[in-house]
Amino acid sequence: MKFRAKPGLRIPMPDRSGQFVPDTGEGTSVDELNPYYARLIADRDMVPATDETAEADPETTAPDTGSDEGEN
Repeated sequence: MKFRAKPGLRIPMPDRSGQFVPDTGEGTSVDELNPYYARLIADRDMVPATDETAEADPETTAPDTGSDEGEN
């Protein structure tokens, strides 16, 4: 599976000297069982390249709750 870095993060790839996990595009294949990458994936610092939520930061995007109904 291919992964991208969360937008704005520069994550070094210790197995690929001098390279960083891309935060745009198709992403890169990594060993998900490697403890280094497994931790980054668990912490959501790396997200699946097909994950559309990687484009929007969930901490800054407020969901529409429809609470403005009935306010006049």
